[in-house]
Amino acid sequence: MGERNIAAEVLKGLREIREYRTGKRTLRTIRVQAKPLVELTPDGIARIRESLDDSTYERFIDDPPPRYAGAGSTSKDSRND
Repeated sequence: MGERNIAAEVLKGLREIREYRTGKRTLRTIRVQAKPLVELTPDGIARIRESLDDSTYERFIDDPPPRYAGAGSTSKDSRND
């Protein structure tokens, strides 16, 4: 399998959108039933956080744990070094 040509795929998609808007193409559409949003309170969020271990929570919020910046470093966030 060769490498994908993302630019060609995007251009093809844009052409298809233009054809659809001008009535020259019919695109497949589906209807979905939207589910109501779950209402979260600050206490509910705290309970969720407390039920997760640190590594799971960090993956959930996409926040890697801070790295050790080294002795004498004054940087609060070593990722900015």
